[in-house]
Amino acid sequence: MDTPSDLDRALEALYAAFSRYPLPAKTDVCDHCVSDERVRAARAAPLRMLTASALEPYAWNALYTWGDVEEFKHYLPRLLELLILEELDGLHSRSLMLHVGVRWQSWRKIEREAVIGTVGAWWRHTLAPGQLDQGNGTRGDPGARILLRELIRSGPGTLRRTRDPPHLEPALNRDPQRLQRGAPAPGRRRAGEHGP
Repeated sequence: MDTPSDLDRALEALYAAFSRYPLPAKTDVCDHCVSDERVRAARAAPLRMLTASALEPYAWNALYTWGDVEEFKHYLPRLLELLILEELDGLHSRSLMLHVGVRWQSWRKIEREAVIGTVGAWWRHTLAPGQLDQGNGTRGDPGARILLRELIRSGPGTLRRTRDPPHLEPALNRDPQRLQRGAPAPGRRRAGEHGP
């Protein structure tokens, strides 16, 4: 089982892997879609100090009407961290991973491994046996579930690389839609369900 320190180490590796992408001096942004005030807010503090409210407009508009791939890679560690901390709305999970998935194969190996390591640690943390047994996370964090599902779609062996709990990989191999439906892993019940 992972401890919060495992997740902390994964986040540190994520920040290190993407540290080569500084905030660009200028950004391309649609001024009809995003106000100057919101652009300034996303650029007003060091990356690790940016709040969810400062980055939410970027999360909604990244790569569509705001910035390029290098700017996205600059913000990605903080965006994932804010999702993990539940400070950024989980609705952003899917769009962030779609952005990652489209470009995934061309990224540097260290970047792919850092994303996989972080999402895997987050997933394992949300499925800690104590949390499952107490009914506090029976389905895992929805954001982690979405991110992991997109990583699984990105290529073979992702589950193996994330070192998922032993009950998860066989269940997903038999039923890859399990994550999408949010079904509990075999042998586990949702909170409030009673077994035979």
